[in-house]
Amino acid sequence: MNQFISILGNLNRTTKQVIQIVLDVIIVIISFYISFTIRLLEYNNIFEAINFLYNINYLYILTYLILITISAQYLSGIYHSVLRFSSDRIIIQIIFVSIISVIFLYISAGVFNVMVPKSVPILYGLFATILFTSIRFVAKFILVFNNTKKIRVLIYGAGEAGRQLVNFLSNESN
Repeated sequence: MNQFISILGNLNRTTKQVIQIVLDVIIVIISFYISFTIRLLEYNNIFEAINFLYNINYLYILTYLILITISAQYLSGIYHSVLRFSSDRIIIQIIFVSIISVIFLYISAGVFNVMVPKSVPILYGLFATILFTSIRFVAKFILVFNNTKKIRVLIYGAGEAGRQLVNFLSNESN
């Protein structure tokens, strides 16, 4: 596990961003299908609910949804932030992107003239937000908190100089 973490940590920035984009595409697909499946399960069995989504118009919607969501995440700077130093600000960006994605899902259902229950975009937005956020914080936990090479330091009673020292030490790679 530590070898895998060190391999991921040593990848260049572009490769890490490509991995994030691939994971986000998978999250959009999973959120889309889970939201439809949950909504349609009360009427059909699971196989009919999933087969229902193989209609070409639903695949068009999913393709455009992926493009819009990934583009919105890129433009909002989610892929530019360094995962180790991400904070609560990334949650707000993810929620904003999910809202854009939900609005696009409503609009595209009308454009492609397909039946999308009103609860599906809401479910999609909830699942996408939870999955986008959780995968980033799990990755942050694995990459940052499991780093055993860090030397623990206690800074006591240093005031503003202590806060500056904490910021400097946390941003240093060694």
